[in-house]
Amino acid sequence: MRSLIVYYSLEGNTEYAVNRIKEKTGFDELRLVPKKAYKDKGFSKFVWGGKSALMGEKPKLENYEVDLASYDRIIFSDKESARKLGEYRAYYERYLQYKYRQ
Repeated sequence: MRSLIVYYSLEGNTEYAVNRIKEKTGFDELRLVPKKAYKDKGFSKFVWGGKSALMGEKPKLENYEVDLASYDRIIFSDKESARKLGEYRAYYERYLQYKYRQ
């Protein structure tokens, strides 16, 4: 059974956890990376991250080459704050547009 972990990691904590899981399970990974990086230090991290979360912004993401249909299981991993930033929503929408365009 092929499995993929899709995740977003601002400061590296989620990336660390995903890497530990990957070592034990052999799962593939896909890190979501916004084209414009979020601030990850100091007070501005909370200001801009909070604004993005409250406004429901969906950042533009780097392009990915992955065939989701080839996976039996797709696992999404993040910290609570990350899911509010819209990375997954942006990825879903792009994937669904691509999939149903064909």
